[in-house]
Amino acid sequence: MRKTIFLFVCFLLLGSQLNAQQFLLLSKPGKLKNYKYFIGDHLHLEIQDSLRMAGVITGFQDSLIELNASLLLHPSDIQIIYRERRMLMFLNKAGLLAGLGYFGLTGFNRLMNKDAPVYTESSLWISGALIGGSFLLRPFLYKKIRLKQEGWQLEILGFHD
Repeated sequence: MRKTIFLFVCFLLLGSQLNAQQFLLLSKPGKLKNYKYFIGDHLHLEIQDSLRMAGVITGFQDSLIELNASLLLHPSDIQIIYRERRMLMFLNKAGLLAGLGYFGLTGFNRLMNKDAPVYTESSLWISGALIGGSFLLRPFLYKKIRLKQEGWQLEILGFHD
């Protein structure tokens, strides 16, 4: 009985200290796919007049999004949201590092062994293909979500007093 009362009092005290968190929800009606943006998340977007901007969400005020603690945007002003494709970003960085690493290591190895051409044709092809492949991924790093044309909805959700 004492444990039950103690737990009840603890949960009551903890519950009074918790605040509900607001977040930005990007969803498509009728679909299960949605994206949530919380305070501290990076947001890449395009507003009216084709003005692209990026920033960190620093808060929500009534029905406004606060970016970088200085810019207030209404969700209806946002035309396009650019969503990062994390796997392609990883492959982009990995290809660039692998190409540069392979280029450096083969050159260093052949210098240490005192081989005649420091870089062979095959090592140039391999490192060039890795670096070139990483640069070819650049246009595909962000998914472009057009809010008005594709039926996506952007709204601020939060449960507060």
